[in-house]
Amino acid sequence: MKKRVFILLPVISILILTGCTTSNTVTNNDTSDSQDNRNQNDSSSEDSVEVDYTIEMSDHKFSITEIKASPGDSITIELKGGQGIHDFVLDEFSVTSRLLSSGDSQIITIDIPSNASGEYEFYCSVSNHRQLGMVGTLIIE
Repeated sequence: MKKRVFILLPVISILILTGCTTSNTVTNNDTSDSQDNRNQNDSSSEDSVEVDYTIEMSDHKFSITEIKASPGDSITIELKGGQGIHDFVLDEFSVTSRLLSSGDSQIITIDIPSNASGEYEFYCSVSNHRQLGMVGTLIIE
């Protein structure tokens, strides 16, 4: 019994620490009451932001699993938290949202380089959500 406790303790600690890490987002328009997470370069309010995609995140899935863009595009995505805690990560473009839970939302903008093409995976980095299928594809053509 003691052996199981000693094995579970590091695993639980890692899960807690991974949920507490954050990264920068290309553009971050926080639609919660706190304005501290806003990117200083963002001068628009949430009411005037034109959104290309709205993605709801819940139950280990994204409501949209395919995003299409062209080289040189700038795409704006509104992320909405649902059941559980989730985030949105797109490694190749250094995009990571903050952790979102039910009722939270965040607007992110992804600037696609003019020489980019191909398919890129976005995913939820919380716990094992990626392995459970919380993934999607950004297609640049």
